[in-house]
Amino acid sequence: RMEKFLGEVLAPGDFEGRKRLRADQQNTSELSPYIRFGELSARTVYWAAKQRKERTDQKLFEDPIYPGHGRANATFLRRFVWRDLAYWFLLEFPTLPCRSMRIQYESEVWVGTRQQLRRWQRGDTGFPLVDAAMRQLWAVGWMPNYMRHIVAQTLIEYLDITWKEGFKWFDWTLVDADVAINSFLWQNGGHSGPDQWEFVLHPVHAAKSCDPEGTYVRRWVPEVAGLPTEYLHRPWEAPLRLRSLPSLREYPARLIADLDAARRNHASRVIDVRRKHPEMVARTGHEWLKLPGRPGLLAKLVTRDEFRAETKDFIFQQTPGKVGGSLAGRRCQVGGAFSPMPRSGDACADALADAEKLHLEASGPGF
Repeated sequence: RMEKFLGEVLAPGDFEGRKRLRADQQNTSELSPYIRFGELSARTVYWAAKQRKERTDQKLFEDPIYPGHGRANATFLRRFVWRDLAYWFLLEFPTLPCRSMRIQYESEVWVGTRQQLRRWQRGDTGFPLVDAAMRQLWAVGWMPNYMRHIVAQTLIEYLDITWKEGFKWFDWTLVDADVAINSFLWQNGGHSGPDQWEFVLHPVHAAKSCDPEGTYVRRWVPEVAGLPTEYLHRPWEAPLRLRSLPSLREYPARLIADLDAARRNHASRVIDVRRKHPEMVARTGHEWLKLPGRPGLLAKLVTRDEFRAETKDFIFQQTPGKVGGSLAGRRCQVGGAFSPMPRSGDACADALADAEKLHLEASGPGF
């Protein structure tokens, strides 16, 4: 499997670009279960990938500042190093699986219900893309990384259910479950970790990147398989003659009718936490972290732009569009240009550069 990934996905550059987001294709390594149980060592994978010399012009986002070809193994190696970062955080913060690192978020009010949680777990949310991923998880104990982000943010940002419930479900169902990586990423998604996610993946619009033709959803959610692709990811908008199909009548109604209102309500509760704990908010709007075993010492953590601005409106957003008959979208930013760091090709150096960039952003003017 490792050699197939390196030769057929990494070498042509598919992991550097948008193809790695596709849930209907094998464009990720799928090596995590083998690494988790020691059948394949992390060092073996790292050095095998590092020895690849191919270059590619594929990129996740267009970058006018650094155009041209880059190393085809750069993103994979950089992300592989992040794995050890999660272990370090668990060592320093042993309560990572059960307690918010940003301790003020322990007071956050979550309004999602146990029934909503159960429907999310069972893959019965009424959002086909989310349900496909959750059903795949239950059937095989695995789902692609991009889908993990989508289902996590559906739970947190839209259903308004604590990240702790998502962590527990993943810990029980994932065949590659790793307590350090699992808790580290769920905390980041739940706003209480060291690096808040600067994006919100929409449970419908995200299909433009990961399942544009509906192949993935049709495999795991047969109730909607008979719908045209145009309505596959939003069956509630299908004409009445299509909604009357016998299989579709068995599919549950969506848990949330107004997704934007649900997200905004959740954002307001995050902002409430910040306002109730001003001592944990720096002048720049980033947030402080109390360091365990180091009384009086604080670290400044990167905080999502919307929360720093105390606004419920998106600064980065994912929107629907039409390209070739399938869903498409755009990445928007207000208040500055998107400028990624230049890459050296050395995964460790690039990981340190990422950390340095985040530190500079979090401790700039107004420190």
